[in-house]
Amino acid sequence: MTQPAHPTPAPLPPPPVPVRLGTLVVSAVLAALPVLWLTVVRGDAVLWFSTVFELLVIAAGVFGVLSGLGRFREGWALALACVAGTVLVCGVFAFVEIRANFGTDPDLGRLLKPFLAFRLGLAGLIALLASLAVFSRDRACWRAFLTGAIVLAPAVGVLAWLGATGGSFLSATRATPGAEAARILMLCLGGLVLVGLISVGGHLLIRAYEHGRPDADNA
Repeated sequence: MTQPAHPTPAPLPPPPVPVRLGTLVVSAVLAALPVLWLTVVRGDAVLWFSTVFELLVIAAGVFGVLSGLGRFREGWALALACVAGTVLVCGVFAFVEIRANFGTDPDLGRLLKPFLAFRLGLAGLIALLASLAVFSRDRACWRAFLTGAIVLAPAVGVLAWLGATGGSFLSATRATPGAEAARILMLCLGGLVLVGLISVGGHLLIRAYEHGRPDADNA
């Protein structure tokens, strides 16, 4: 008995040209940052720990450049996500040893944190470009993403407020038992609402990426 042939999935559309060009430029900057000079030449000895991580960052930048040139078309956004994740993790690990050795340097110490923020910003930009490549495949991606962002906005605002105030509201006690019980009840209800918003918003963001699959059901 002849088995029915499985339908061949539709090929993924190429990323938009502006996204590819942006990836090419950002990845080239990542690969060209002269951090190896700092870890190999600038100190009294070679910082092998951070040098290895810097080599991984450069390799990730090269992969990003190749992606910008049109390679990895079948997994273009996934390749960029790997690039961003590698830069994020390896950049932070390398920073730990670099700061320990050059944090007190009068010329370099004050530049280390801004440089780390700049590089992590580039990693975030690459992740954003990967997202744009996925979202450009179907309008349903944008609808799910915007809905998820709207749902998450209040939760992000509350967490930002708690971070700015140091969470003093969470530990402050009230003068009377009734007021303290009301405060605890508000905290419990607020925590449940916060968890619900984060869960729903996170689910919608995940759905936004799922809509970008060529075999996704976007009806």
